[in-house]
Amino acid sequence: MIRAKMRCTQVEKPYPGTEIVRMQPVYDADPAGANHDWSAATPAGKLELYITNPAAQGHFATDSEYFVDISPA
Repeated sequence: MIRAKMRCTQVEKPYPGTEIVRMQPVYDADPAGANHDWSAATPAGKLELYITNPAAQGHFATDSEYFVDISPA
């Protein structure tokens, strides 16, 4: 599993029923930091989610940080 720490940079509601969430990686220079191992190798990127499920909307806030876990399905 890979764990990335991401910062929400934008939450947009372009039209009713849709929420767009944009995130970018948080760089962590502190070797003891929670995101150091991942960010040392991959400090750049973006994640963009188009959310149309009403139950999944409203959970993200601009300038807040979130962990994103990636593992095989």
